[in-house]
Amino acid sequence: MGVSQILEKNTETKNDTGKASFRRSAIRIRDMIDPGERSSASKKIADNLMKSGTLDEADHIALYASYKSEVITDDIASILLKEGKRLYYPLCITENGDNLLKFFGVDDTETQLCEGYRGIREPDTEKCREVCRDVPEVILVPGVAFGRDLYRMGYGKGFYDRYLLDNNVLKIGLAYEKQLFETVPHDRYDIKLDLIVTEERIYG
Repeated sequence: MGVSQILEKNTETKNDTGKASFRRSAIRIRDMIDPGERSSASKKIADNLMKSGTLDEADHIALYASYKSEVITDDIASILLKEGKRLYYPLCITENGDNLLKFFGVDDTETQLCEGYRGIREPDTEKCREVCRDVPEVILVPGVAFGRDLYRMGYGKGFYDRYLLDNNVLKIGLAYEKQLFETVPHDRYDIKLDLIVTEERIYG
């Protein structure tokens, strides 16, 4: 049985142990993608996203700074800034026991992002202005694994899950094709994405 088959079999497991096992295996699969392949695929993902026209009418777009082996977003950010779009990056915080995202406007990713939670590049709050959570019209979302049914698995802390649950925003996942499965472990509180963009196609 291949790794992807093992992962998909694990979606039948309802407990957190099965979900954690799936997550660890999915991260290993993503980490095993050759850095050169990741770079090439990320450029194709950026190209597919921009050619889709999905962002044409949006002026306010939230995205993430790529972490470890995630889809690289630097090209996307550069293109959007040149087009005059307003970009917002998330800051991970914990308030009253809840893991939340706060968004800050970023005009220059080189000078306005700094190392934050778990080494993730986040907005430098001394150089960026916080905006209301409902300002972004579109959010580009990272993930550990994605289902062709548009469900997504994150790192298990719930930062994005809570934001997506509370905000009516166009939700676009960025993924390598190797991160795609028929489905991923999810429950009734998980929110489906609207689209998933890979280096090969757009799902949704």
